[in-house]
Amino acid sequence: MKSSKICAMTVEVLRGDKVECVHNVHLVVMNSKNQIIESYGDPNLKCFPRSAIKLLQAIPFVESGAIEKFNLTEKEIVLSCASHQAEPFHLECLQAWAKKMQIEEADLACGPHLPLHGPSADALKAKDQKPNRWMNNCSGKHLGFLATALMKNESINDYHKLNHPVQQRVIAEMFKHMGLDKNTSIENPWGIDGCGIPTGYFPLQSWVQGLGVFFNSQNAAAQKILKAIQKFPEYLGGSDNLSSDVIKISQGQMIVKSGAEAFFLGFFPALGVSVGFKVEDGSQRAVPAVIQWILKKYSNQDVVDEFEKKYSSKLLNTLDEVVGEVRVSLG
Repeated sequence: MKSSKICAMTVEVLRGDKVECVHNVHLVVMNSKNQIIESYGDPNLKCFPRSAIKLLQAIPFVESGAIEKFNLTEKEIVLSCASHQAEPFHLECLQAWAKKMQIEEADLACGPHLPLHGPSADALKAKDQKPNRWMNNCSGKHLGFLATALMKNESINDYHKLNHPVQQRVIAEMFKHMGLDKNTSIENPWGIDGCGIPTGYFPLQSWVQGLGVFFNSQNAAAQKILKAIQKFPEYLGGSDNLSSDVIKISQGQMIVKSGAEAFFLGFFPALGVSVGFKVEDGSQRAVPAVIQWILKKYSNQDVVDEFEKKYSSKLLNTLDEVVGEVRVSLG
């Protein structure tokens, strides 16, 4: 990703009426016909989507027949798309799912890390226990990969590597919806994500275009994923999690999935509108302001007001006095 000196969309941090800090934002909005209806910054900016692309990565799992064979539920479907916070209800569901497939923790390619849920992490430390691989926020996605390998009678060894059939199947599925040709686009650089799987470096608008599959009522897998997330958003992230909260507050009007380094993808199923943005410097502080800007344009005032209550745009000092704000600026 090449840095830009000037961006048509910025998030400004104001102290009083003076701008103290600026974050450049690249944003693309597309309709169900894969047409750009609004963009700021560079729509062709190449970037890693990180975990924001998990909904697309889960389609081969849902299509594999694993849900039926292993008697899985909508909660497992959501976990296959999740960046879960390793709260007790996440871990219980993950381990029960793994047991149905006779998968052990050691089979997961993702490494251990502390729960992203603060109280859960504190509880683990208080017991002087170490984190495990189930606690990795991507463990549900990895169980989806393992389930697909089992259904295809493929080796589960190295299932996370670029050349494994599981990853090639995921890449082919993503490219199909992103409008990319595998034979040419594969020349673009691949990175390794935090959980060990390949992550592609492709244009922002291509990532946004990929979400169009969720507007296709004939794609049964995509519709199952959508309905499951609308029903169980807490399994996509967790308590006080931005992605889960947006889905809850909007009552499923907007589906959003976060990625590391301030990359976000989302869509409005009823409107046939998809959106993606990248905060250039990776600052998470800028993200709620952009989400609120999107909600103002494509949702309703009640949703915006509820979002503002939880993710206030006001800048407070230690006395809880309003001393500034964080806002989107155009032009």
